[in-house]
Amino acid sequence: MKRTRRSKPKFNILNAAQTALVANVVTKNVFNANLGEFITGSVGGAYRPGSDGSTVLTAPELLGFTRTGWSADKVGGSFGAGYSLTSVVGANFGNNIAPILTGVIGIPIAFKLVKQLAGKPLINPANRALKMVGVTGVKF
Repeated sequence: MKRTRRSKPKFNILNAAQTALVANVVTKNVFNANLGEFITGSVGGAYRPGSDGSTVLTAPELLGFTRTGWSADKVGGSFGAGYSLTSVVGANFGNNIAPILTGVIGIPIAFKLVKQLAGKPLINPANRALKMVGVTGVKF
């Protein structure tokens, strides 16, 4: 019995762009930092995890990093008086629910429409119309 080989899944740049845009919407509206800032911890061009504002959260801050290094007691973030991880995320989410829903629902819909429009050959409808009027081919 001959085995069939599966081809490796190919990288789709449109899917990657869609994922990055949705992730950016979520991080910007839930953590108050865009995707790049959230991953790197550099907000406004400066690396200040833990001291970049009480409503701004980054991955290094949540992992316990500060400007001076890593500390186990800082894992989960460092917050000002009266703030906690749940209060900051909850406040950011509540204040930005409309942009979150618009981005998380709208971006995939827009990408699906673009993929459908880009996937259809534009010349086929014109060819069909020419056949209907009796033109079957053009020779030079």
